Amino acid sequence: MTIKPNRIEHYYETHEWEGDEVGRGYLHFSSVIYLAALLELLFYGQAVGVVNDFYFFHTDDPNEIPVSSDLAVIDGLGPVGEDDKNDISYYIGEDGPPPRVMIEISSERTWLDDLNSKGKRSRYFALGILEYFVFDPQQTTLWRDSWANYNRLVGWRRNPITKGYDELVKDEAGRLWSEELQSWLVVEGRYLRLYTRDGQLRLTEAEAERQQRNLERARARVALQEVLAERQQRELERARADAAEQRLAKLLERLRQSGQNPDDLI
Repeated sequence: MTIKPNRIEHYYETHEWEGDEVGRGYLHFSSVIYLAALLELLFYGQAVGVVNDFYFFHTDDPNEIPVSSDLAVIDGLGPVGEDDKNDISYYIGEDGPPPRVMIEISSERTWLDDLNSKGKRSRYFALGILEYFVFDPQQTTLWRDSWANYNRLVGWRRNPITKGYDELVKDEAGRLWSEELQSWLVVEGRYLRLYTRDGQLRLTEAEAERQQRNLERARARVALQEVLAERQQRELERARADAAEQRLAKLLERLRQSGQNPDDLI
C-alpha cells in the first residue's frame, strides 16, 4: 500500500485515547473474537481485511477524533503480515476505501451511542460505511426503551439514492440479510451467527476443522461397524457350518450303531 510522504500525524495516534475501551467484559470480548474468526474465513483468499479497533480518520485535521469500531470489513486490506501498514490507524481515501461493514458489540457503557442516530450511526455515515450492525451479546438485553424490541440485533444500509441509512427489516424468522457479507445475521444465545442464503451455518476455521474431525470420526466408526458386522457374519456362517457337520456326524454314527453302512446309502 502506498503511503503519501506528507502523511499527517494525528494527535490521537501519539497520545493515549480511551475511546470505547472502558467497561468491556468477557461477553463483549468473546463476541468480537468469534465474529472476527468467522469473517476471516468468510473472506479467505480475497483482498478483504477484517480488523478490530482500528482508528479511522477521514479529514486533514490533525486533531480529528478517530472513529473506532469493534469490527470492520475493508476492501483492499490484505491479511496480517502481507501489508505495509503495521499500525492501527487507517486514513480513508489515502489507505483505501471506507470499510464496507462495521459491527459494534454493545456494552453497558456504549450501547446507546452504538444505536443513537446522533451517535456512531451518524459518524459512520459520514465515513461512507455501506452497512452498520449493532449486536447485544447479553441475553438479558442491555437495550432499553424501544430498542428492547429489536431482540438484540439491528442494522442499517446506505441508500445510494437518498445517501442516508435505511434500517434493515428482519424476516419472519427475525434474521437480517447483509448484502455485503452475503449472509443472514441471526441471534443465537450469546452469539451472532451467520448463515448462507440457503440456511447453511457459516463456520470459523476452528469450527470447520472440528466439524471435519467429527465427520472423519463418524466415518471411522461406520467403517469399524461394517468390519465388525462382516466378522460377525463370517463367524455366524462358520458356526452354522460347524453345527451342520456335527449333525451329520451324529447321524452317521447312529446309522453305524444300527448296523447300517453309511457308504451303502450313497
